[in-house]
Amino acid sequence: MNQNTKIFLAVTILFFSIYTFTSDAHRATSDEEFAQQQSLRIVLQEPDPEFVLGESDSTFKYPQFVYPHPKGPICTIGVLCYNASIMHSATQIPFIFLNHHLNFLTNDSVNFTIDDFQDTHYVWWRNSFEPSLTFMELFYGPFYLSLAIGIFFLISRAFNYKITTSLLLAFLLGLGTIFFAYSQTSYNIVPSVFFALAGFLYFKKFLDTPKILYSTISASFLIFGFMMRGDIIFIIIPLFFFFIFIIIKQKQKILKLISFTLPLIVGYGFNRTIETMRFEKALLNSDVSSDFSILALGFARGGGDFFEGIFGILFSPGAGLFIYVPILLTVFFTFTDFFKRDKKLTVLCLTICALFVLHFSSFPYWEGFTAFSPKYLYTIIPFLLLPLGASIEKRGKKILPIIFVLGGLGFLFNFVYIIQDVSWFVWGQPGGFEGLMSLAQGRSCDLYICPEVTWTFQFSPLINSINLALNNLQLDLFLLKLFGIQYYLPLILSILSIQSYILYRILKSRTVYLTDYKEDTEKNI
Repeated sequence: MNQNTKIFLAVTILFFSIYTFTSDAHRATSDEEFAQQQSLRIVLQEPDPEFVLGESDSTFKYPQFVYPHPKGPICTIGVLCYNASIMHSATQIPFIFLNHHLNFLTNDSVNFTIDDFQDTHYVWWRNSFEPSLTFMELFYGPFYLSLAIGIFFLISRAFNYKITTSLLLAFLLGLGTIFFAYSQTSYNIVPSVFFALAGFLYFKKFLDTPKILYSTISASFLIFGFMMRGDIIFIIIPLFFFFIFIIIKQKQKILKLISFTLPLIVGYGFNRTIETMRFEKALLNSDVSSDFSILALGFARGGGDFFEGIFGILFSPGAGLFIYVPILLTVFFTFTDFFKRDKKLTVLCLTICALFVLHFSSFPYWEGFTAFSPKYLYTIIPFLLLPLGASIEKRGKKILPIIFVLGGLGFLFNFVYIIQDVSWFVWGQPGGFEGLMSLAQGRSCDLYICPEVTWTFQFSPLINSINLALNNLQLDLFLLKLFGIQYYLPLILSILSIQSYILYRILKSRTVYLTDYKEDTEKNI
């Protein structure tokens, strides 16, 4: 096992522990509910009791959660009658299956009371949560995002960054961006970003060593990501054209082209077949073009103010990328350093990021509804952070204070989200009299999200999350409740200390090896 692999495993396990011990083990919004219920029904092998064959559509269970189209296609398979992708649910099934059959968590494992949360309705909701879904939520985000952080370390190494630089980038991504916040969720962006980064890693491997195996693996990972979330197409398309540009001057052009395109075609066809089997529509009559309407950059299906959206999605107090992820402010000088290091890949990364920004800026709901914004730009954060490595190695210690300040702010922003239920206690309930949604009382605010929530710091979800943590903190850490403070703290400190020491020893062994090698070389000379 080489050094990079050892560090990859150590980083992945370390972040899995951090994310698991900071998990709330429950869904944040209704977006997660669809996939969860579908996964549960597949495991149970029985449809929801409310399902009626020939009548129930994909929104039958939660029609109030689907906006703006209240009606979906009629379902032909009861266990798959949900507004969620099959592949997204497939990634959840192993976790639900394990708890369903082995009963690691039961209804009696944890019982919340008014001493835990002041809202009695919230206490009831938490106690009524399906134990297998709790188990899945506890480990799902930590599993896939810890792998994503480890993969990002390998990507950094593939760009020939030093180990220390690559580790710093990995820790910034894992703790200083909204990756930390989303580690306790089961959104489809959680597994899709892992598959996208894994695909990008093997794409870079192919660029360095043009093996057909690397291109096949890259395409396979990418299409898996696409099957969970359609916006991965904005990574696939630039990579595809870049791939063609690269292989034109190589041998075995046709074979290499097939190795990359065949997994994409087969994966898409497989996914399309399953989706058409789920509903009352024939495969040949399915609207394949609708899957690629996303390539229109959202203008046709958007309807929002593009210039307002592009400024808002990047800089607005309530949803701006550079507000929620301050470490990305470094992009205003890092891409220059990155360009001097690798011009072609700089253009590639910028293209990927530009496609995401242009597409989602044109959406009327570019703010991401009530998610911890900017939800829609989540996938491009690693591509915006990667150039920072070039600046670190070029500018050295001069920029470290800036990095630690911005990274520290990012950690704080995510930490206040992690330790409490922001969705419930900051946003409140639609039509309610508490939280940011209460601003819609007596006025017409689309989806109960009023403009001042997006455009002012006073009502920004981020600022209100900080205020709530400082003034009325209600801790929402599942393992803290399960073990109690007397066991939780010693356990997390012991585990993280051991894993940090293992990582240190791996790095130390490399230092010793290099020192010995240098001394032996000097003696021979």
